[in-house]
Amino acid sequence: MSIIQKIVKIQNSKHKRLLDIVLILIGTFLLATSVNMIYDPMKLVMGGFGGLSIIVKDVAGRYGVIIPVWLTNALLNIPLFIIAFFLLGKEFVAKTFLGAVSFALWLYIIPGVDICKGDYLLAIVFGGLLEGFGIGSILLSNSTSGGTDMVSAVLHKFLKHYSVPNILLFVDGLIVILGAFTLGLRNAMYGVIAIY
Repeated sequence: MSIIQKIVKIQNSKHKRLLDIVLILIGTFLLATSVNMIYDPMKLVMGGFGGLSIIVKDVAGRYGVIIPVWLTNALLNIPLFIIAFFLLGKEFVAKTFLGAVSFALWLYIIPGVDICKGDYLLAIVFGGLLEGFGIGSILLSNSTSGGTDMVSAVLHKFLKHYSVPNILLFVDGLIVILGAFTLGLRNAMYGVIAIY
């Protein structure tokens, strides 16, 4: 039995809520690690509100204003929670709230250290793996970390013929295009590889 099958089996048991919390905390930790230790130090354009927050931080920094990634990420989620509450229901929003808050807290706690030391290949491979496992863990809990995950879940209500991951890929792609204009085309191209 694979790990995914075991998780699905537990999800159908009385321990589902505890498993969901654990998956959300692990997933948001992995996402925040990819942002603070790989993408932000390398100025790589990742998808999600994390990527958008990196863009905001860089643009604001050019004008001498320091806007932390965690703060931008948290503020961007507020209107999404209001929309998701009405479209996706209280239970989904409660789990997503845990995801968004824990993601913002991990972004605040995890130090911004460049573990790839300027190596773009390492950054896209390990950043993509951490981000992918993080998002996968969160989606297994039938939740999101807020941000473009939640945007994709909301859009899925209207675009049922597309999966949430497919919508997420499209939305993240738009953020990478925006990043190409602010952080440079080269970094955006590396971001595309990492997202893929």
